[in-house]
Parts: sequence; C-alpha cells; structure tokens
Amino acid sequence: MTKPETAPPIEPILALLRGELSPTKRWAYRLILVLTGVVVAALVTLWVTEPDPLPTRLHVAFGAMTCIGLGWIVTLTWILARRNCPTAWDRLATAWMATVACSVSLVVSLAIALVRNETLAAVAVGVTGLVLLGVALRFLGKAYSLRSQLRAKLKELQRTARSTIAPLLALAAMAGVASVANASEPLQREPISLRSRTGIEIPAESGRLTVPVNRLRPPGPTLEIAFLRVPGATGKTAPPTFILAGGPGESGINTVRGMFTDGGQRIREVIAGDIIGIDQRGVGQARPNLSVSDRYEFPVSEPGDPAVYSRRISEVCRAVANRLRADGVDLSAFNTNENADDLAALRHALGYEQVNLWGTSYGSHLALTLLRRHGQHIDRVLITSPEGPDHTFKRPAHAQKCLERLAARDAELLPLMDRVLKKLEQAPIRATVRHPISQKELTVGVSGFDVRLWTWAALSRIETTQQIAAAYRAMDQGDWTTPAVWLVRYRETAGVGSAMKHAMDAASGCSEACHALITKDNAGCLLGEVINFPNVAEAWGVPALAAEFRSPVRSHRPVLILCGNLDARTPLENARELLTDLPQGRLVIFEGGGHGFRPSSQALALVGSFFRGDDLPVEQRIGIE
Repeated sequence: MTKPETAPPIEPILALLRGELSPTKRWAYRLILVLTGVVVAALVTLWVTEPDPLPTRLHVAFGAMTCIGLGWIVTLTWILARRNCPTAWDRLATAWMATVACSVSLVVSLAIALVRNETLAAVAVGVTGLVLLGVALRFLGKAYSLRSQLRAKLKELQRTARSTIAPLLALAAMAGVASVANASEPLQREPISLRSRTGIEIPAESGRLTVPVNRLRPPGPTLEIAFLRVPGATGKTAPPTFILAGGPGESGINTVRGMFTDGGQRIREVIAGDIIGIDQRGVGQARPNLSVSDRYEFPVSEPGDPAVYSRRISEVCRAVANRLRADGVDLSAFNTNENADDLAALRHALGYEQVNLWGTSYGSHLALTLLRRHGQHIDRVLITSPEGPDHTFKRPAHAQKCLERLAARDAELLPLMDRVLKKLEQAPIRATVRHPISQKELTVGVSGFDVRLWTWAALSRIETTQQIAAAYRAMDQGDWTTPAVWLVRYRETAGVGSAMKHAMDAASGCSEACHALITKDNAGCLLGEVINFPNVAEAWGVPALAAEFRSPVRSHRPVLILCGNLDARTPLENARELLTDLPQGRLVIFEGGGHGFRPSSQALALVGSFFRGDDLPVEQRIGIE
C-alpha cells in the first residue's frame, strides 16, 4: 500500500503572503518617501517659478516627472499604511512601474541631450538612467522570483491535497496563485523535550487545537490555541492540571517551561499528573497572535495630564482595533466565555474526563468562568491572586486598605504620601535625571497624577512595593529620581502590547453596582481613578458580556485561594468575596506577600496538600520566606 503523502506546512506560504514589514524596511520606505517628496517639491518649484515662457516639450517633461513622483508618493504611503508587506501582485506592479518610468526617463532625457549636442550631459544622463534602470530591473526580477516561489508552493499543496481526503480550499488572490488548505485534524501534537538548566531532558508534547472563532455565530472561521503537555510522574495517577496564565496576554506554555528549568523535581512533589500549559486565543504560539508593537509615545519632558494621556491612548487603541478588523479579526470573540470554552474543548480533545485548574490573576478569572460553565469536568481549582467575575475593574477602597496594611508599621507613611501628592497637584515639577539606558541627562515632567501612576505600578510587585516608603521620603526632600526614572521608561515604551488583553478586559466589563462603588471610592482614596487607568474599552468597540457573566460563581468543588495581604491588584477583599459562594473554599494569606505566586517551600507544600486532597483549615496565615 502506498503511504499517503503528508500535507506540506501552510506557514511557509503564509509567511510569504503576509509577513509584516520589518522596522528596518519601514524606515527605509519612510526615507524614500521623504526624499521623493523633496524631489517633487523641487520640480514643481522650478516649473512654476521659471520666468521665461517654456517650450511645450519642457512642460510635458516637468509634468511627466511630477506625475511619476506623485505616483511614488501614493504607492509608498499606501504601503506604509498597510499592516502587512506588499503582496506578489503589488511588488510586480510597483517594479514594472519603476522599470517603465526609468526607461521612459532615460530615453527622453538622452534624446533631448543628443538633440542639443550636449555630449557631457548625454553621458551623465545615460549613466544615471542606466543605474536607475538596473535597480528597477533588479526589483522586477525579485518580484518574479517571489511569484515563482508561490506557484511552486501551490503546486506542492495541490499535488498533496489531491492524494488525501481533504479538499483544496479556494485560491487566494495574492500573485493570483496563493492557496490555503486545511487538511489537518483539529488536534495536532508532536513529541518534544524540555531541557533543564542542569541538562536534564524531560519528555513533553507540543500541540495545537483548532476551535471556532465565535461560537455564537456558527458556522464560521476558526483559530488555533497552543499547548505544552508534560506527562505525569511514572507510577502515579492523578488528574491533569491546566495552567492558566494571567495578564490577560501571558503565556501558559512559558509558565510550564519555567516549572521545569530545575529538572521538575520541585513541581513533581506538588503535581503528580499531567501538566498542561496553554497559550490562550490571541496569545503566544496561538494563531492569530494579537500582539502589536504600537506605542503611545508620550512626551518625556511634560508633566503628565490624565486627559492628554487618555486621549492619546484612545487614538492608538482605536487605530489598532480598526486595523485588526480590516484584517478580518473579530475582536468581540476575544472574551473570557470563548476562552473558557476553548479550554473545555481542549480537555475533551485530550481525552480527560476531569481536570484540575491553576489560575493566577486573570487566569483565576478564567478558571472561575470555566468552573461556572463546565464545572462537571473540574476536580479542583487553585487560585493565586484572585480575580473574580466582577473584579476586572478595581476598587480604589481595596487599594487604600492595602496601603493601610503597608503602613501598619509606619504611621507616617499615609500622611507623607498625601503631603507629597498635594504638593505636586498644586505645582508639578521638572526633575533632571539620567536616562536609564543611555545615561544622558534629561528633564522629566512630574505631576501628582504621574506619582500616583508610579505608585500603582510599584504595587504590582512586592520588591517595588517595599520601596514605596523610601521613595516618598526622598520626594518629600526634593529627590524625584525614583518616579522620574520610571516615567522615562513608561513614556518611551508604553504601548498597546496585546490587543487580546484589551478585548478580554473590555468584554468582562464592570457591573453597575461595582461601577457605583468605584465612583464613590475615587474621591476618598489616595490613588483614586489611577488604578483603573486607562479605561479605553470604548476605543476597542468590544461589547461587554451579559450581566450574568459578572454574577457570583457558586460551586461545591474544592477551591484553594492563595493571596498576599499586600496585593493591591487582586486584593484580599476579592478572596473573601469569592469565598461566600464557595462552601468548599479555603484561604491562605501570605503576610507581606504581593501579587502573583512565589514558589516558596511553604507555598509549594500547601499546593501539594490541596491537590492530594488533604484537609486544610478554612483560613490560615503564613509569613513569606
């Protein structure tokens, strides 16, 4: 029997068809555009300012060269405005346009020089024209080469598709020849190995699952989520554990890779079954990946104004959303309900009857949604840094309580913070600091809003949380270095990052009751509206999910919540609110702990006890190591 041929990978074709312009190429196109504009402006200036009446032939020549220049300006502007690089037809058309323009210019210019018996001019024009024509012909050759590559890929795909049961899908008009076929199963996987820092090889499996983009609009397009599975310990039987990363927009695959950098000994003492890290829709190795490089580009020297910041962020986000929609991305499908249903589909595809969940931050938001929608297939749920269904938008009062806990041993901290912030609100300052990379001196504008923004960012990590008191004391003495250096980084690098993150948060939304509490909190709390800045959900045009999505999750499944008492982003108050509807819930509070999970020996022992089914106290407090 003849072995059926394996379908060639689609990615090389897609890479040829829709690879983005690199930053280098974009700057090259911009430079050419500027130079072309300068040349056209010079031509038009010479044309309209010539004092003597010009012969008709010169009017024709000036007009032709101006039209050629304008054509290049339009073409280059169009290329830069597109998200992807020029297609094969685009390249051919542009190369032919350049070849014809250079040929005509060479012939006409050479003829004029010869008619006037200008030998030197004829030589100069001829040499220049031939060089330009050579460049144009080189581009033309490369365009035809690309088209040949696409045709070769198409023939290979057609030949293989005819020998399999999968049909060849419609041809895409790129060079008039590109095609896309889906001859693979929804679940794809291949064996791989992870290598620890000590050189240990750990058997694993990499895979993808094809799922509907929008289950509310069947039938329709599909997308792929990606996963990494590390088989369970030999000789032990335990439910598999899905690792759900936070963000939204972080990689569960990378999280699992990190668990095995030491060879996996520590994590295997905690989780005996299969461990599956998932790159959720729009993230990491998932297809499409909605990461973008668009930045907000705030001016460094001006004190921050929230209205100016918000306006700029909205403009950039709206532009990204419009661009993605023009590329066929359904942003409304990037919501936590669809995300949870993707995980349920993966559980089924991998053949698991029940799974454990381990979600951190947004991952806990996702885990609770999965528990609500597919609870019959969930065994146990571990939550670190709890974010419930109605916790996407944060309560300023909860952040204030976190600051109060931070100030428990420093009675002067809150009055000090209030004094510094009020001083800046009355008179923003400009601080001179060294750039964190170039070390050059520069001036940074600092407002009260900026320092609030820095404080909120500092509360995201326990290391920087512990530096807040010292930084405010320095500010009170006129040393603005800490927030100013942070502001340099923020203003130069802040950007959209992941469109998936913004779409997910916009879809999760905020209940009317929570919105009313936030509004009430803003006036009486030090950080106020900063903790929900920037609220640009409207710019993305993603509708919020129905109100029941934000209602409490009720379940009798065992749930363990780990929370740091200095975690302002997913605070202790979130955990207590969730536990009122989880009768089998348990709470562990890490005194002095912040946001995220830290794999201390105490924390890992608790996680191991929970997944083994040991009886744990309803609530306990432990110090961080």
